[in-house]
Amino acid sequence: MEIEALPLDELPDGTMRLIPGNGATLGLYRCGGVLYAIEDRWIPLTPVRLKCALLGLGVLKVALHRAKGTALPDEWGTSSGEISLT
Repeated sequence: MEIEALPLDELPDGTMRLIPGNGATLGLYRCGGVLYAIEDRWIPLTPVRLKCALLGLGVLKVALHRAKGTALPDEWGTSSGEISLT
């Protein structure tokens, strides 16, 4: 499929644009000077998917803090000793 989208200089590095065309939407992404074109697939956000996404972000945050040796934020319950990074 061929879709005429936009001049490359209108898509700065670190940005994206959604381009509709021929019954599909194409996501154009420019990252590190490389252009990526990916068909946009919409997945409905249900409460279960949202919870899984938030849990995944929480696990990632804990792993990053552990790798850096920094303390977790107080609102995560670390001040009361509920969570420890060992």
